Amino acid sequence: MSASVVRLGACHLVRCAVVLALLSTTRLVGEDLAALTDAAIKRFEELTTREFRLVEDSLERWRTGRLRQSMGELALMLSKATAADQVFIAYHILDANPTNRLARQVFTDQKLAAPFDDKGEPTPGFSMPICENRALVDKVAAMTYPPFDVVREAIDPQKNPSVKNYFSKERDAQRRFQTEMADLAKRGAGSNQADVILPMLAYYDPGSAAVKEYYRGKGKTVPRQRTWFPPLDRWLLNQELAGIDCLDDRVFKPEMGQPPAGGKGQPGTFHGSAAWRFPEFLRNCRMELIATIPPGSQPAFHITDDRQRGVALQVANATTIKLTHLTGGAREPLAEIVSKFPLEGVSLPLQFEVRGNRVFVKLASVLIGEAKLPAEYAYNRVTVHVSQLPATQCRLRFLSDLPVPAADSIAKAPTGPAAPAAPATPASAPWMTERKAQLDKPVTFAFADTSVEEVVAYLSQVTGLAFALDAKAQALKDLPVTLTGKEMRLKTALEWLQRVSDLEAVPSEKGFTFTWKK
Repeated sequence: MSASVVRLGACHLVRCAVVLALLSTTRLVGEDLAALTDAAIKRFEELTTREFRLVEDSLERWRTGRLRQSMGELALMLSKATAADQVFIAYHILDANPTNRLARQVFTDQKLAAPFDDKGEPTPGFSMPICENRALVDKVAAMTYPPFDVVREAIDPQKNPSVKNYFSKERDAQRRFQTEMADLAKRGAGSNQADVILPMLAYYDPGSAAVKEYYRGKGKTVPRQRTWFPPLDRWLLNQELAGIDCLDDRVFKPEMGQPPAGGKGQPGTFHGSAAWRFPEFLRNCRMELIATIPPGSQPAFHITDDRQRGVALQVANATTIKLTHLTGGAREPLAEIVSKFPLEGVSLPLQFEVRGNRVFVKLASVLIGEAKLPAEYAYNRVTVHVSQLPATQCRLRFLSDLPVPAADSIAKAPTGPAAPAAPATPASAPWMTERKAQLDKPVTFAFADTSVEEVVAYLSQVTGLAFALDAKAQALKDLPVTLTGKEMRLKTALEWLQRVSDLEAVPSEKGFTFTWKK
């Protein structure tokens, strides 16, 4: 959706000029060149983030305005709805604002227990009936999770001047960064420092000419690994506004199989199998499907990692949904969910959600069943297996690492500035001083499509320190890493590894533990 953006102030321009002048007369090698590369990367990231803050204000105004508008629309619908529909609407209002008097009165009038107490805690034993009003269900779903075309319009540079300015600076910034990194690689050519610099540039810009030339010269293709997300893209991911629209092959082409016939962003029909790869590894995602399932067709939907591990949902018959744990070459039954809502021959509003190792199934925005996986995975693919499936909506939404919801709800509209987070208490234990000293140790490494698990083992071996993966990080143990360092400070090496793997090395009494803070 966007690239990176950098605005260099006068002082940064002067500093860059001095650096380039030194490089034109001096060949820098080893840690000196690695330090210059690291400084260039950090400057690029910091300035990019700073520049995004200007456009972030307008996007936040759009997002919060939309949330408040949604709450207003729900309140208006509540006053005009039938008694049955009022329960559905009041549920979503209370989930966003548990003290809302009018919504709470609906449950009192109908002699029903409210789904939440005044503090928003779910009421034990509450069972939300499925709403039969499909138009209402679709409207509330769109309020909760806006369609991607609505999001695209919000970041359209032709309609948002601040976004237009951002994109303009972004193109210039990417070119400047490419030039600086490529120049650093050339200056270190005599000591093969290009092996350090250009794999890192491949993380930020795998399509740059310098990266392509470098790997072509080695007779290799540009490695498939994580790539950097500019701040605008990262904001969309964090706000759960990004994903894949499987019905729109103009933007999201399947990695395998054919897109739905007649799609182009409009209702279409799936035939056979098709798979879409995510641009990011995820712990949490949800499939949002509105489709008419032909009797006896038994469609299945898989959310998996690179090794086909994950979870599958299959509509087994008119009343039953099956959840299965996929382990690559094997399948393990997880749960059978019996639905009171018809599953065949009707327009089915189905949500299939994975959060960590928990799986949720919802119909018409109502939770009807869940299961627990024996492990967490780094999901990066969704696959549709069908014979024929007419669909009006089929999208995979990327979810942030938020608390697990009991059911769908309108995102809570902000009521004021958030309280500042309490500052972390600095560790005073003796081992913390020891860890800080160990970060200055030099390390040399060359990883080429090396798994995270092997990288961790290698670091333990060459440093003599204990490196380990925590439970969350285990999901990324097979992630390929391409990274080189020569007599590089361990601190720098761990920072670079975090960029390309998303794993942070946290000091502990025993050594360092990698965690996936996603």
